[in-house]
Amino acid sequence: MTCAACAARLTRVLSRADGVAEAQVNYATARARVVVEAEGPQLAELRRVVQGAGFDVPRRPPPGRADEAELERRSERRLARTLWLRTGLAALGSLLVMALSMGWLPGLAMDSRPAQVAAGLLAAAVVWGAGWPFWRGAVAAARHGSTTMDTLIALGSGTAVAWSAWQLAAARGGDVWFDGAAMLVSFILLGKALEGRARGRASEAIRGLMDLRVATARVQRGDEVEEEVPVELLEAGDRVVVGPGQRLPVDGLVVDGSSAVDQSAMTGEGLPTERGPGDPVMGGTVNGPGRLVVEATSVGADTALEQVIRLVREAQGRAAPVQRLADRISAVFVPSVIGVALLVGLGWYLGGAGVETAVRRFVTVVIVACPCALGLATPTAVLVGTGIGARLGILVRGGPALERAGAITDVAFDKTGTLTRGEPVVTTVVGDVLAIAAAAEQPSEHPLAGAVLARAEAEGVEVRPPEAFEAVPGRGIRAEVEGREVLVGSARFLREQEVAGLDRIDEGVEAAKGRGESLLLVAVDGEAAGFLGASDPARDDAAPALALLTSRELDLHLLTGDGPAAAATVAAAVGVSHERTHAALLPADKLALLEGLRANGRVVAMVGDGINDAPALAAADVGIALGTGTDVAIEAADIALVSGDLSGVARAIALSRATMRTIRQNLAWAFGYNLLLIPVAAGALIPLGLEIGPAWAGAAMAASSVSVVTNALRLRRVRIS
Repeated sequence: MTCAACAARLTRVLSRADGVAEAQVNYATARARVVVEAEGPQLAELRRVVQGAGFDVPRRPPPGRADEAELERRSERRLARTLWLRTGLAALGSLLVMALSMGWLPGLAMDSRPAQVAAGLLAAAVVWGAGWPFWRGAVAAARHGSTTMDTLIALGSGTAVAWSAWQLAAARGGDVWFDGAAMLVSFILLGKALEGRARGRASEAIRGLMDLRVATARVQRGDEVEEEVPVELLEAGDRVVVGPGQRLPVDGLVVDGSSAVDQSAMTGEGLPTERGPGDPVMGGTVNGPGRLVVEATSVGADTALEQVIRLVREAQGRAAPVQRLADRISAVFVPSVIGVALLVGLGWYLGGAGVETAVRRFVTVVIVACPCALGLATPTAVLVGTGIGARLGILVRGGPALERAGAITDVAFDKTGTLTRGEPVVTTVVGDVLAIAAAAEQPSEHPLAGAVLARAEAEGVEVRPPEAFEAVPGRGIRAEVEGREVLVGSARFLREQEVAGLDRIDEGVEAAKGRGESLLLVAVDGEAAGFLGASDPARDDAAPALALLTSRELDLHLLTGDGPAAAATVAAAVGVSHERTHAALLPADKLALLEGLRANGRVVAMVGDGINDAPALAAADVGIALGTGTDVAIEAADIALVSGDLSGVARAIALSRATMRTIRQNLAWAFGYNLLLIPVAAGALIPLGLEIGPAWAGAAMAASSVSVVTNALRLRRVRIS
């Protein structure tokens, strides 16, 4: 493809194919994303559809191969070598044409017929030889009743050569533009080569992800036997040995060994994370100094790395809504330019300037107005933006999400597991009850029992197993610890057991309830001894992350199904105002609240991690899921934060705003370039002694495309925080 019009035409052709539900062709990435129906066409049939439209589908390595990135680089290098070879030959031919035309070669005068004939033959070789891809594209487009940039280049360069040849054959003595036609093709080829190089750099982010793949893995067979096997042969349940400094080939759980694992490539975390038995690890991350044995839970296409690569590719194939304007303009731009160029030429001719001037102005307008920059403005910025996001652990599902995120005015957070740790922690201990309660709770499987034991372990309390244990469902437990009867449970349970002295702890119990804590009252030998209060505390990163969002003038909301007391405690800890804290909500209530905000013209992001958050994530303008949450939530969201770090919300919004700023700059440049240079090419400045010819028009058009891609690459240097 040579311009956005090619991509638009190919999108229409694929969309009309039998069995195709949806198609989107991305000019910047040279990829097509096609959704087919259940009995839709296979890849070979789609390839024939593409070839029938005058394009080709290069053979790519199958997704998932460890060397896929390197094979893609080789393929691109081959294409780049071919393009640079064409550019070099065109440049050499153009210089010779110019030397002949200007009389720089010894023995050949500038106006001599042999010099002009030789210049014409060389120019034809450059225009139809080195520039053959443009002619092939123009013919293919014409066959399908459409026009593209190839049409403009072929029309402009072909007209220049044909006019000059006619002038020479008829011996009319007018100017010949063989040098201009040849230089035109050379400049455009040079622009295409530079553009391709820049686009290759823009694609390096996803190739960097593919480079994280591992080709082989050492699998533990039996007690001491280790066997090296290709990763595609691994199965869930295999035990993989990962040595110091090696990259993990699978997702899994550590079953032996401990080490610090560098997860920065996957999550954007700056510091290595300690991992030991029972801890999860991800494929593509780098093991530190220790030796790990990992039991595979996900292999092949199911690993987090492969899902990230798939999501990034899909994201880069989804066009942003702002691109639709550019696509609509590109679809009518080329025929409009041809019409304008004809009117310009006719105007000069009727104005008495002569046929030569009229043709020159026609050719210049046709060349200068090629819509390459317009077609590259949005997809290149989306390509770079999603690549940066992937490197930071922010997975954006395409241009639409990237565009909407920049306009967010309100951010709504789920509480449990999003702003809080998602597990109970003992935060209050009244009375000397921790040791005896931990001993009594040791056999229990209740989550609060685990919180009590964790608090005891943290304080170095020795916990001995009880001599007797009985769980009373819905009430609490009864145990015997060192010959003493211990009751641990609700106030109702202890009253039913006629425990004495409960009034002594009533005041503390009520205060803990006001903080939203879950209570475990403790009685020893029939007397109230104290109580434990457990809560789900705010995450350490929640308050700083929300403070950053507040500093950027975003309104924050807390939505939870928990009671008002627990909600108020967390809201105060993380910095959400009382007015925007909403408790005791069902999933349907969350939806209604979000819809109410949107009805008032707000652009709302929802941040969550649980299955119950999926409807709200899908209903919000932008759904943001923590990567540590459930697969359902991540699939329902527009943006996924792989590391689960809440500061990623602010980074995602900042990334969107930076990308949209770049898109607006690119579109302004692309539109401004055409608005300015079409009148100049038409001769508006000739009365002032300023004029551009076909060759300089080609140089300006090439420079415009390269500048748009280069501006998009500037995003890589923007600090996203």
